[in-house]
Amino acid sequence: MFHNYLFTLGLDRTLTQVTDDDEYHDFDCSWSEDGTKIVFSRLPDQEYPWVIPSQVWLMEADGANQVKITDGGPNPGDEGPHGQYPIGIDADPDLSPDNSKIVFSRLKTGRQNEPFGVYELVVHDIETAEDTVLDSSYANMIPEWKPQGIVFIRQIGSSTSAMDRRQSMYVYMDDEFRDLEQYPFNVFPIGSNGASWIERDDET
Repeated sequence: MFHNYLFTLGLDRTLTQVTDDDEYHDFDCSWSEDGTKIVFSRLPDQEYPWVIPSQVWLMEADGANQVKITDGGPNPGDEGPHGQYPIGIDADPDLSPDNSKIVFSRLKTGRQNEPFGVYELVVHDIETAEDTVLDSSYANMIPEWKPQGIVFIRQIGSSTSAMDRRQSMYVYMDDEFRDLEQYPFNVFPIGSNGASWIERDDET
């Protein structure tokens, strides 16, 4: 059985392995803003098709002090996998700028928002271990957290026409969701597939 491990790669091409647990497959890693921590997704080793969801883990940048943050989400409807992914996977985690919270996507169901399913946008408070669901209606993917808010890709489905499906860049800031793209640029699959931003003193 193959395994996914995490490595850091320096600009001098120095490759350093930072995870080596054969009980898991590690993926979807992200640095903290200060470079001291890495947050990542971890799928327990299992036979395919997968039924146990992936979890969010946190560690120091050198791989020390690995801590499991989530157990994955529930599957109250006893659904089979959505595509290849089991219901409840926690994916694409990213740390808040102060390292106090983690935002990630959680697969809630494949029976709504077809054909994408519903990936909740979830914020986990590391100190209190409490989860806050920011959205539970669409497929909210690949969030990135910056001081002013969270940028991510949202997929809005349609079961009647592929041209009614939308995939575009959103930002969550000041407790509101804003669509940053306009029709026709957000028609699936022409819309954004990933997003990142930089903040400056004069503008964002």
